[in-house]
Amino acid sequence: GPASNILAAALLALPIRAGLADWSSPFLVAGLPRTPAELAGGMLSYAILFNVALAVFNLIPLVPLDGFKALAAVLPRGLADKFEKLERFGPFPLMLLLMLDVMLPVSLIGSWVGPLANWTGRIVAGHPVD
Repeated sequence: GPASNILAAALLALPIRAGLADWSSPFLVAGLPRTPAELAGGMLSYAILFNVALAVFNLIPLVPLDGFKALAAVLPRGLADKFEKLERFGPFPLMLLLMLDVMLPVSLIGSWVGPLANWTGRIVAGHPVD
């Protein structure tokens, strides 16, 4: 689940934190890598952000994602019981969200998963957050 994705991102960030590779935000294309450290850093940065984005996405509180059970666990019992009744709809709300995300001119998921994943990835990699 999300914890394994964050753990994978943290392990991938070790060379960057140790100064063996350079952090390279995949969202800022600055040309081709000039050194092996830049190449390694770019590949590690992509892998870190991919794992963090998966963790963030998996925390959306919709069935069958982990965020559904996590939210149900922290809600007061009466509200959690009502919330868990949404489980009968199965993955259809998630599928609807994904379809809307593709059809709309602005990405619903990407507009908040992307920035949150970028911010979290930079923290995991030990890179200053702007």
